[in-house]
Amino acid sequence: MEAIRKRQIASFFSRAWLKWLLLRLLVVLVAVHTIFMTKYLVPSSTEAVVSVSWKYEPSSAPTSAPSSAPTDPLKDLKKIFENKPWRYRIRKKPNASNSNEPLKQVPKTTPKTTPETSPPKKETKLFATNVTNFLSHIPKTGGEFVFRSLQRLHMSTIPLPGNRTRLMVSRAQHLYDQQLQNFNKSSQSYFSYHVSYPGEIDPSSKAYAPPLVCNFATALLQRLSNYYVSKKQPVKYRCVLWMTEQGYPQSQPPEFGSIYTVVREPISHVLSQYFHCKESRDHARNKNTKTGELLNLQNKMPPLDQWLAAYVEFNDNWSRWTKRERVGNAMKLKSQFRCYDPIDTESTFTRFRPATRDQTGRLLFPLPDNYTFPYHEGGLLPKRHESRDEVTKEIDRELMDDLGSRYQVIGDTAQMTKTICAIFIHFTKGKHIPSVCDCTRVPDPPAQAAGGTFVVPNLHVHPNGIVSSRDPSKNNLFGSRLELGYNARTSSHGVTHHGAAFAEELAPAQKETILSLRRHDVLLYNVSRTVFARQVKELEAKHGITICADWNRPRNGPIRF
Repeated sequence: MEAIRKRQIASFFSRAWLKWLLLRLLVVLVAVHTIFMTKYLVPSSTEAVVSVSWKYEPSSAPTSAPSSAPTDPLKDLKKIFENKPWRYRIRKKPNASNSNEPLKQVPKTTPKTTPETSPPKKETKLFATNVTNFLSHIPKTGGEFVFRSLQRLHMSTIPLPGNRTRLMVSRAQHLYDQQLQNFNKSSQSYFSYHVSYPGEIDPSSKAYAPPLVCNFATALLQRLSNYYVSKKQPVKYRCVLWMTEQGYPQSQPPEFGSIYTVVREPISHVLSQYFHCKESRDHARNKNTKTGELLNLQNKMPPLDQWLAAYVEFNDNWSRWTKRERVGNAMKLKSQFRCYDPIDTESTFTRFRPATRDQTGRLLFPLPDNYTFPYHEGGLLPKRHESRDEVTKEIDRELMDDLGSRYQVIGDTAQMTKTICAIFIHFTKGKHIPSVCDCTRVPDPPAQAAGGTFVVPNLHVHPNGIVSSRDPSKNNLFGSRLELGYNARTSSHGVTHHGAAFAEELAPAQKETILSLRRHDVLLYNVSRTVFARQVKELEAKHGITICADWNRPRNGPIRF
């Protein structure tokens, strides 16, 4: 019995010793890993989260070491960590002991392959770097309608290279994406918004991305993307015209090739702003970002006269306030009504010279108090313009030259069809002129053509122009037919009162109140219409066409089956 008891005690102590030994070994491994991470893999210059491969290489390391030098205890660990992507949180080490031996970033190596099996190197682009055509969307001037019309004109006029279809492009892109993932599973998807691959403009490449007119809602100019990826049957498109609710760039970079916008008559524009906030279903859908509940912003809008009076008071007191008080009071009104600011909205978006101020609030281009611009249809100044003095004439020329030089097309909501066609012809450089925009042989379209909608073929689905009568989709990129023209159901946003129609019912006092808030916009509208008429004439003379005032609808219609 005594011998058995001794063996049990010996066995117990041996197991405890083994546990203690394993625990000590684990502690040592954790300590070595921590020292290695903090001393060798953490730079001391910045704070960020990066995903790169690091290799410890002292910049001043000797070329040869004596044979008696101690061996590197981290040699085996370096072999494990070398050339592998790890994610670290970089933190500052102001008193790092190895500050004289900075870390060097070593690019992650890839296995050597033959050119036939090796995919092309990808070029990462955070945001759009070459906005060749920019459409500045002034809210409530019909920008959404312009965008949809331009997109459908593009898809019904310019077929894909080689008469390819959208389905063929989608299959090729998915095959290319699978090849990328098979080659390197850690690579980004081809369908990423911010990754560019060679071959996207080559129709023979599997990576070919078709061109498209893109709408980025209210995104800032520096946040625009080069691409748009459709959600249904994913296809990666390459943007050739960008639209967003941003004004004219403060400093126009060289990559901004052409800039377009649309201006609206000021009184109807103010009314459209008000009724959008009062009746629009889009305005009612706003939710609290924290709780997700509907805010019912429509209830914040008072009667029209009360809303206008609040901004008249703000406008009258603006000159005697400091900059801080102006910003604070503007934010109060914004929070109170949760609606647009009706004071010279269009002049602010277009950076119209008479409405531009410096940091102190002083006008940079002051005008005489009684100055008006003599607009005349057709872009020609009326005869009474000749009776104006030379100083006034010089102001006229400066205002027209300023808008004409900054905007390649500055359209008019009252001339919407001509505006859309002029923008499309300009940004395609006249290489593709839609038949619905060309009234050279049909100078006077039938009266019934004004208003309503009609159907054009989607050449990205059927390159031969065939339209399926069984295809119900007319308002997206996937159907064989596309709808052009004004559709009140899809374009009114649920608003029952429209600015142009309601303006005729306004009392004279209400019109005067609105005009007092839109002094610069009234001037802008007259100047922009004159400039637009001249721009249309230049396009017509350059391409030998007559741009339609109303759609030149196809008489026979597209081919159906």
